[in-house]
Amino acid sequence: MNAFQLARMSALLLVSAALGACTNSSITQVKESALPQSNFTFGEVLDGAKGCKSTDWDHSKADYGQTLVEFTCLTATSDDVVQAAKQHGLQELDKVALEKEQQYAKMLEAAQQRVANAKSLLERSEQARKSKLESAAQALQVYEAQAAQVASSPIKNPTWKRMAEQELARMKANYVELQSKLESDRSVEQAQDQEAIANAQKRLEEMIQWKDRYLAAAKATKEKIASDLDKHFSGSHKFQLKVTFLAHEDKGVNVNSSEWFLNDKKVASNAFIPAFLRHPQDMDTALKDTFKEKIQFNAAERYAKEFPIECVYEWGGQVSSCALKQ
Repeated sequence: MNAFQLARMSALLLVSAALGACTNSSITQVKESALPQSNFTFGEVLDGAKGCKSTDWDHSKADYGQTLVEFTCLTATSDDVVQAAKQHGLQELDKVALEKEQQYAKMLEAAQQRVANAKSLLERSEQARKSKLESAAQALQVYEAQAAQVASSPIKNPTWKRMAEQELARMKANYVELQSKLESDRSVEQAQDQEAIANAQKRLEEMIQWKDRYLAAAKATKEKIASDLDKHFSGSHKFQLKVTFLAHEDKGVNVNSSEWFLNDKKVASNAFIPAFLRHPQDMDTALKDTFKEKIQFNAAERYAKEFPIECVYEWGGQVSSCALKQ
């Protein structure tokens, strides 16, 4: 090795040592910085954090002369929490799958009720017309008897008799007009009612046609979610808290982010200091509670997303149609 190569290697070693010193000083700067609104430093809280199976500090260059310092806590996960969450997920899955299966029976019943209601409306309309005509006929019959009494009365009062005859004629004319109007309305209303019955019957037949496909989809979706659930809870789980800081020699230390990772997938983030850092005695509980929350498997939400059939509901909860999701 010649003198030039020796000089170059020495320079690289000096640069490397200088960088190492910078790195160590940045991490030290973060560790020795006091937490806002706390009597502890970051190092006191994080290095001895209860609930962490292991901890690690790392660094990298950032913009504007800053160093990004990252603290990682690998939390101690609990099999009891995992098993409890799995059992909860299975119970939720059983519940939502049963509700979805029962929903078809409810939709079919609603479609049948729609047909019955449409037929009942037709019958009520016919009965209402009949009642109106019968009431008018009875009123006319009563007045005809009264007019006959006036006509046969021994009292000679032409004006009285003429008024009775005029009123009887008016009532007869009104009765004929009512008959005509009711008959005219009957044609229009019956056409509308028959159309409503036909539409309701069509929807009922469509719901009946969906039965096998709907119930098969309910069963298949449950099996798919059960498989996903089993995969979600199988094996060990790596749960990490990562807190990053921006350190500057003159401007001090600022928390950049705090993020939670479950099996290397980010499940939560916060731009602020986690509250439990200000109270280290609460950190163990906070880590366990957060793991318990994030390990949960939302079976109901996943089932709704996976179920391949989408039904359109109208006012009153009645189904207008069903179709495969696009």
